[in-house]
Amino acid sequence: MNIHSMTGDEGRLRFVSWITAMATHDMKNVLAIINENAGLLQDLCLLAERGTLSPDRLADTNVRIRDQVRRGDVLLRNLNELAHSQDQEAMGTDIGQAAELAVALVRRMTASFQAEVMIEKDSSEPSMTVRKFDLLRLLAACLMAGGQHVGKGGVVRIQVTAAPVGYRITCPVSAAEDADICRLARECGAALHWDGGSLSISLTPAIVRGVQ
Repeated sequence: MNIHSMTGDEGRLRFVSWITAMATHDMKNVLAIINENAGLLQDLCLLAERGTLSPDRLADTNVRIRDQVRRGDVLLRNLNELAHSQDQEAMGTDIGQAAELAVALVRRMTASFQAEVMIEKDSSEPSMTVRKFDLLRLLAACLMAGGQHVGKGGVVRIQVTAAPVGYRITCPVSAAEDADICRLARECGAALHWDGGSLSISLTPAIVRGVQ
């Protein structure tokens, strides 16, 4: 997957397919770990019949299964939120939460760059009227470019801050990606500003409101 293939109407479908492929791959890993621990539970049941079962071993296995159930639940909730966002028109959206969702959706990809992602938000919990799906697509592209830009051991720092009008999202990207990111920004209705190795995305729709 590259940023250019995410642009245009076909890019919307490719973006969903890409995210779905990553999420379902992770979900298969979740099920494999649960299955492995279910087999271990069978062995522990045999030990219990012999009276040699350690309660700690049973508790540890239970914790591992519960952890994977929680992990799978998060994967499915994030994928479900992306799916619903595609059908939604422009609406009040928490920009910080959208950034967190974008990071979660592309976590496998940023991990492949061995880059860390950090989100910094101000205390205003910014919400504004945007088309959430297109914002997620733009943020995913910025995270991809940012991961490539900072490289192994680097940090992709996403900052969501209030601007004089609307809100601004800042992240490090490679200037080589600007044409495709600019196209995605236009499709999202956002304005871009380049400053050295950083990109600022200005979101300034007609209606901006703070979450109470």
